[in-house]
This record gives sequence, C-alpha cells and structure tokens, in this order.
Amino acid sequence: MSETIEIQEQSTNDSWQPFVGDETMDLLRTKGFANHDGSLNDSGNRVLDETYRVMQACGSPLVSENHDTGIVIGYVQSGKTLSFTTLTALARDNNYQVVIVIAGTSVNLVNQSTERLRKDLRVNDRYGLDQKWALFKNPDSTEEFDQLEMLLDQWRDPYYPNDRCRTALLTVMKNGPRLRNITQLLSGLNLEGVPTLIIDDEGDQASLNTRARQAAREGIDIEDLSENEVSTIYRRINGLKAIFPHHTFLQYTATPQANLFINIVDRLSPNFIKLLTPGVEYTGGIQFFRENAHLIEEIPLNDIPTATNPLHAPPESLIRAVQVFFLGVVAGEIQRNQQNRSMIVHPSRLQEDHSTYFNWVRGMGQSWARLLESDDETEKNELLEEFRDAYNDLHLTVGDSLPLFEDLTGHHLIHVIKYTPVIEVNSRRGPTPQIPWQNNYSWILVGGQSMDRGFTVEGLTVTYMPRNLGVGNVDTVQQRARFFGYKKGYINYCRVFLDPITIDAYNGIIEHEQDVRNRLEEYDI
Repeated sequence: MSETIEIQEQSTNDSWQPFVGDETMDLLRTKGFANHDGSLNDSGNRVLDETYRVMQACGSPLVSENHDTGIVIGYVQSGKTLSFTTLTALARDNNYQVVIVIAGTSVNLVNQSTERLRKDLRVNDRYGLDQKWALFKNPDSTEEFDQLEMLLDQWRDPYYPNDRCRTALLTVMKNGPRLRNITQLLSGLNLEGVPTLIIDDEGDQASLNTRARQAAREGIDIEDLSENEVSTIYRRINGLKAIFPHHTFLQYTATPQANLFINIVDRLSPNFIKLLTPGVEYTGGIQFFRENAHLIEEIPLNDIPTATNPLHAPPESLIRAVQVFFLGVVAGEIQRNQQNRSMIVHPSRLQEDHSTYFNWVRGMGQSWARLLESDDETEKNELLEEFRDAYNDLHLTVGDSLPLFEDLTGHHLIHVIKYTPVIEVNSRRGPTPQIPWQNNYSWILVGGQSMDRGFTVEGLTVTYMPRNLGVGNVDTVQQRARFFGYKKGYINYCRVFLDPITIDAYNGIIEHEQDVRNRLEEYDI
C-alpha cells in the first residue's frame, strides 16, 4: 500500500507526572481489577498504565494554558468506556476541575453513558465530604449555571479545603442545539486556569467537518471556510473547545479512519495517539472469523428479502438462529451462568422491516410454546427434531460441556420460550426503549441503527443480520459488530448469521484494522 499516515508532532506534556490517587484506584478495584490483597491484577495494571500515558499527554493542571488534541483507539466493544471513565477518575485525582463527555448522537446513548459514569464513579453512593463529583446531563439552566459557578469558586478559594472541591462532570448529547446550549452556559463562567478534559465518545461519528470533502473537490482550502460553511457539530465542538484556555480534547473510537486522514491543519487533527490493548477475555474479529469457523453461519441468499425475493414467512436460517439461542439460554440457566443471554435481529435500517421480523420472532415463540405444551405428540416430536439439529450445531463448539439434549428440552425450554421478552428497539412506538437488563435473564432485540455504534447488548450470544452492506463504509460495517466483546467464557455459545458478502467484508476489515494499528504503533504514546 502506498498511502501514508501523518501525525502532528507528539505532545510534549511528559514533563509532568500524574498522581494516581484514591478515585482511580477505587474505581479499578470496584470494577474487579484487584487481587485479594487490594493490589491491582494484571488487567488492572494494563488499564492503569494506558490511562496514565493518556493523562500524561494531556495538559498539566499546573500550567495556565493548554490546547492538545489526542485520539485513543480501541477495538469494537473492547472497553473504551472503561478507559475514559478511568481517565476521568485520574483527572479528578490530578485536580482537573471540569470533565465534559460528548456522549453520543441519541438520547439512548447519552443516558447509557451518563448512567455508567454515575455508577462506576459511585456518584450516587457518596454524600457530603466524601463526594468528589457534581454530575450534570445536558446542562442549560440558570440553576445549573449557579451550581457550576460555585464549584469553580471553591477551587479558586485558597482557604477552601482542596479535598472538598468537586469536579464538574458534564455529559452532553452530540447534537447541534445541545452543544450550543452547553457552550453558551459555560461561556458565562470564569474559565481562566480551569484544567478541563473534553472527551468525544465515538469521535469519528458526526464530529468531523463533513463538508471538507466537498471543499476539496472545489479546490477550496478548508482553512478558508467560514464558520457557517463547516458542518454544524464540527462548528459546535470547536466553539466548546474555544472557551477553555486550558483543555485537552480526546477522541475515543474503534474506527479512526476518518480522524487519521483529515487535513493535518484541521482543528480536530490529533497531535498524539494512544492504542488501547484489549483484555485477555476479549473476542474480536480474529476470534470470530479466523479461529472459530463454526461461529459464523452463512445466511442463504434466498433467505434475504429483496424487491425480487420478498419473504412472506420467517426464513429457515432465522428459525435456526432462534432455536440455537433458546437452547443456549436453557444451558446457561442450568449451569447457573449469571451473565445475561441475548440475541439481536438486525434486518435493515427500516422500521417496517423491524416490525416484520419482530412479529416473526414473537410468533415463532408463541407457536412453539403452544405446540410443546400440547398433546399432539407427532408435531411436538417434529419440532423437537428441529431443535435437535440446532443442538448438534451448538455441540460442535461447546462440546461435552453442553447439557444433554433431553435436559435442555421439556419444561426448561418451554419456560425460556414463553418468558424471553422480544423487544423492538427503535422509535416506531415512541422513544427508543432502554433495556432493563436486570429484569430478565434472556432477551431478543429486533432493530437497526439504534443497535449499532455505542449500543451495548449484555450477554449477546446470537446475532442474525441479513442487512446488506449498503455503501460499505468500513467504519459503519465495523461498528455493527455488536457481537464482539468480552465473551471468552461463553464464546462457544455464540453464533453470527450473516450474508456471504458481509462475511467477506468482515474478513477484509480484520486485515485492514490490523494494518492500520501496525502503522500507528510507532506513534503510540
């Protein structure tokens, strides 16, 4: 390949040594990264080391001004949220007064990120003198302005105890009006000498100047574009950055292609890079597409609805996928596996298609439950033979640790079929539903874009995705891989049903992703 990746001069902030304090250590211990004696285990030390390096590349809180931009690159579903949450805690340990998390392009994603930060940083579990945080979501009111002003005044007061100062933690939707509102609110504050961290979660999505390509085609230098000629969210993010004399802007992403190839003089072009290392339990493209051939199942072209091939009943591959899922759920219950077991069905971006597949999946379950509870032994045995085929499929990867077929059927199977909720995850009936994972062991989710980038599916084992590639953008296809993640303990129960073209695309993406990371290693801080 002939193209090159050019990175601005690396940040020179390594002259300061961040302090690792109680906020950071307590977070990592709470997240399960500690040995019995309280020391960090190997995974905890890895997270801390990588977070420390990112913090060191950010501006020292002791200097008056700083304007750094960095990019932190992980894998899809590999723990980027943990990384920036740990960085947030480390920023608090080092007297950063404001942390802003640009948390996603949808209400669901903002809520998801806000609640994770609230839980992981124990915001609701501490009171009075023990509280280190003041959390605001999409702040825009006079009352919130007054609270923020008071927080910053406490940091400035030389007689106010430093350990009683709280860091303002703000989450905001990646949306033009929301970003405008928070900028207008904060611009009324005295921000001189206020060390600030701005974290752009999914920093390749919507943040960059989407009008740059058009300008290039017209021979216009992007630096000559007026504020009204650049894309809205790009303009709003730059406006937010501009009000902070001391800030570091961090782009977190698993698909950094767009960020790396923007013009080096662009205001969001990174001047340092950190590559995140996934934990040993992580299973990504290599594990699914190269090391475990039976985990990927090809959806026959006849099972994919098109204008020339309309489907009027659930295709055989969908039936098989749901049967494999239900058997895996029963096995998980028998073996007392505490992790959720979930399935996603992702047919297309169209809500009409979601409705069709939702009705198919729910109808199958209702029909199977009635049949298994009936006295019609002939039809019941025919259905059980279908489940036996699915069982044999699972046995290829699970092996002899899979409970006997007879133990997985009967009342166990009936209960799982009857009491697994099937949820349509879109806005067709109102706001996109948030899944209360704690309420059920097993779930089936049907949807499209709402289950793409940033959406976490707890205990995902079976994915059925007949959706075509569309225009085939690498980052878009890569972000649909919700089936990647920390699944080593149950990967043998996983199945991913894809059309042959998409399977080929993922195999190519795996090579591309590794090539990009190899090229970036020399720049890794």
